[in-house]
Amino acid sequence: VGEFAHGGLHPGYAFPLWHGWMALVARVAGADPTAVAVHESSLLLPLALVVAYEMGWAIFRSAGLALAVVVADVALEGLSPPHGGVYPLLWQPGSAAHMLFAPAAIALFLAFVRSPSWRTALALAAVSGSLALVHPTYAVFLSIVLAAFVVVRALLTRGTGLRRGIGALVALGAPQGLAWIWLQPITAQTVALHLGPRSLARSLHHFGGDLVVDSLSRYALSPQLVDRAGPVAIAALVLVPLALLERRRRWSALVLGASVTLLALELWPLAFPHFSNFLSLSQSRRAYLFIPFAIALAGGAAVLARLSRMLALALALAFGIWLELAYPGNFGIRVAHTAPSLPAWIALYGAAAAIVAGSVLAWRIRDPLPAAARRRTVTAALATLLFVLPVAVDGFASWNAPRSREFVLTPGLIQFLQRDVPARSVVFADLETSYRAVAYAPVYVVAVPPSHVANTKPNRVPERKRAVLRFFKTKDLAIPRNWHAGWLVLRHDGPARAIERQGLRPVYEDGGFVVFRL
Repeated sequence: VGEFAHGGLHPGYAFPLWHGWMALVARVAGADPTAVAVHESSLLLPLALVVAYEMGWAIFRSAGLALAVVVADVALEGLSPPHGGVYPLLWQPGSAAHMLFAPAAIALFLAFVRSPSWRTALALAAVSGSLALVHPTYAVFLSIVLAAFVVVRALLTRGTGLRRGIGALVALGAPQGLAWIWLQPITAQTVALHLGPRSLARSLHHFGGDLVVDSLSRYALSPQLVDRAGPVAIAALVLVPLALLERRRRWSALVLGASVTLLALELWPLAFPHFSNFLSLSQSRRAYLFIPFAIALAGGAAVLARLSRMLALALALAFGIWLELAYPGNFGIRVAHTAPSLPAWIALYGAAAAIVAGSVLAWRIRDPLPAAARRRTVTAALATLLFVLPVAVDGFASWNAPRSREFVLTPGLIQFLQRDVPARSVVFADLETSYRAVAYAPVYVVAVPPSHVANTKPNRVPERKRAVLRFFKTKDLAIPRNWHAGWLVLRHDGPARAIERQGLRPVYEDGGFVVFRL
């Protein structure tokens, strides 16, 4: 999957497994790939909800708490953010990896830990390998979470299930290791993993809104980014330490292990730079997304429900309303520093203290939960529903679909690129037009916005961008010809008339664009 005729592969999509699946859907359905991209998410959303339920069931073994996980997940991912949040983007590899493959892998991992079998191990390996090919860095984040779960589970239960946990990690990690070995030659070409001081300074400035920077060797993720998603994230982080009260339950080890490990990697200035050097700064700052917010919220609600049923319900509704009014979430490109930073620190230090305390108390064998406590799972599910109700009300009240018409290609230009421009031709246009041209037609371009392309040495991303900017400043046709472009696509408000004065005649023209043959 590449935009450039003589460029290199993207290390994240070198094996385009998810792209190939979407193309297969288009081919079998006889549909245009654009229509598949627009509508496939509607078909994947029910599957995402089912997978979230299966993950909740595998963790809690309770239908009520599994439903609580689904409710919290919907509020976090689809109702708190505008425009349906991540759900309209499920057709994209990153969203599919996070919302489909990762929860499926967690469910299979815990199924293996409970009852090991070859069938479960093969299914886990298949999902893990698929995740590693669809989005490699997300596979790393998931491995960190599950490895932390195995270690913390052993500490809290005096080694109970450690051998099974190691076996599950082998099934999870073996296909990922093979994928990383195969990707290594491509990864080695990635500029973002080999930054010098000047490049690192530029990168830190670019992502500066998401970071706390002390120096080129000491920087970390801003704690306000961790709970920027609003009430569900904030409440989940605050409830993390309560997992200590159910330290013999698997959800406790998962929440405590994932929280302390990921937050330490993200918020510790001595660890985050090394983490970023391994995965790139662009990817490392996303690791906090794999904190199990929905599980922490459902588990915390279960603990509160055990203490007092009415108190849990009343607190859930009251705090849900207050948090939605005070911190509805910030979903801009850069964090606006309106989210509180305290919840992230509560989760980090609270989880660390809970692990230490739970390890000390591990010698005390706790009796199974009585039937009355198990019945409180219904109360926990209702409390979760009441908590997210204000989020849902506000989300639906302000619901609107994005209607941006900026940079849209005209239907005539799309048809021309698809039918009249030979496949694999090189098209020269401005960055945004080029980005959309490769989405609609099987052509190469000279440059696209740098944030949408692999920054590898063969791709020469800065050089390509400078060439496009220089052409629109000088109108020199030697520039696109030096990049072996055969077609020049210009907007009507661009230098089209200046190009005509150089002797070229349009081969296509409409109200928005003019196309020249070079």
